[in-house]
Amino acid sequence: MIKLWNRGRPAATSDRSSEVVKPSSSLFEGIAERDVVSLYNVAKVRQLSAGAKLYRHNDLAESVYVVLKGMIRTEPSDSSSAMEPQFYAEGGWIVGADFNRQSHRLNSALAVGAASVLVIKKSSMQAMDESLRQYVNAKIQTATLQALTLSSQQRDHLATEIEQLKQELVRVRSRGKSEFVKSEVIQGVINKIPRLPVSSVDLVNKLLYQEVKTLEMVELVRNDPALTTLLLKTINSSFYNFRQNIADVNHAVGLLGFDSVYQIIMAESFRQSLPETPVFQQIYQHSLQISHIAFAVSQASQVGRPAELATLGLVHETGSVVLELLKKQNPKLAGLIELIDSPDVAAELLGSWNLPQRICSTIRYQQHPEYTEPTAIPADILNNTAIIYIAHLCYELLHKRPQQQLPLLFLNDYLELLGWQQQSLAQLLNSQVIPALKKRIEVLPKELVELLPG
Repeated sequence: MIKLWNRGRPAATSDRSSEVVKPSSSLFEGIAERDVVSLYNVAKVRQLSAGAKLYRHNDLAESVYVVLKGMIRTEPSDSSSAMEPQFYAEGGWIVGADFNRQSHRLNSALAVGAASVLVIKKSSMQAMDESLRQYVNAKIQTATLQALTLSSQQRDHLATEIEQLKQELVRVRSRGKSEFVKSEVIQGVINKIPRLPVSSVDLVNKLLYQEVKTLEMVELVRNDPALTTLLLKTINSSFYNFRQNIADVNHAVGLLGFDSVYQIIMAESFRQSLPETPVFQQIYQHSLQISHIAFAVSQASQVGRPAELATLGLVHETGSVVLELLKKQNPKLAGLIELIDSPDVAAELLGSWNLPQRICSTIRYQQHPEYTEPTAIPADILNNTAIIYIAHLCYELLHKRPQQQLPLLFLNDYLELLGWQQQSLAQLLNSQVIPALKKRIEVLPKELVELLPG
């Protein structure tokens, strides 16, 4: 009987590491029997019962493992990983992705049934003859390449499945919507909602689609009695608390700038289209905050037109208005109505108000960034859609919603559109969005001002 290096006291665990095991040359083809004996003498044999762990994922990769008998299963080190387990039968060599890295961490491994494993420590390889050391290194390199190849194949397969899943999700989210929003039920509710004033709709269209200078826009507001009255009544109300009375449009524009004046007009026009109930006022307050945050994101990133983004923020929840009215008419169907896609309903309502097609399309796609990449969104509305998405995320952070509850899967892709790919969501909120909001603090709703840090 050959005297082995691993002779010693039996371990008090389910893996018995002290038993004397006869060297087997059949598992080590290509080397002489004396080298097999040398390998067993510098290594250590571990006997594992079914389910016993060979190592854990926090163990340092200080050893390479050869399965002498039975089968070993390795698990991904990240519990959230979708990578599949790998199985090693007799003669299999188990190594980390890079055995030569000092701090590499392995996956966890356990015995499928009773198993014997030869454990070769890195430190013991220095005591081997040159030929044996070369043999072991060659085996390590081959096993590493095989593991990396299998891992790469699994990742490619997983990437294909994820892409198919994303496409199916978009298809399911889009299926049958256009027919439903055209239904008599939805159209009946839409027709009962007060429209935006014609003058306000004209203002939006001219702002977005005509090459009109600021002075011309000021003249447009000043020469329209309805817009002038709406502006001055709103801006002098307790909602804004200006220290001085604002007597005319020129004064308002000189004090606030045209974009802010435009936003005030549109916000008040939208508010007057909603019923005077707590539910609808809550929708309005949410929309107003999103409007100002979207304005700030556009201004800070210098992407898009701030006034257009303010408009999008104001009207993005109009679908919820329709659905709330629908639930009031059909209280027994409230659960089913909750399943109706709000953005498509909103786009239909805004189209009936004759708002620009770009506004309607952006609202229709507003939730896409939560579950798909930018390539799935039409190029002409991509930046606007990204800003509305990021404005919503900033709104949630300001309202103290935990970041891990937010839809951030493709966040970096959308931040890159704004040139913010090097910042986290919290960083851009504090360094970009909040400073932009504070520059316009006199026109912000009180509820939003209270959320801003001092």
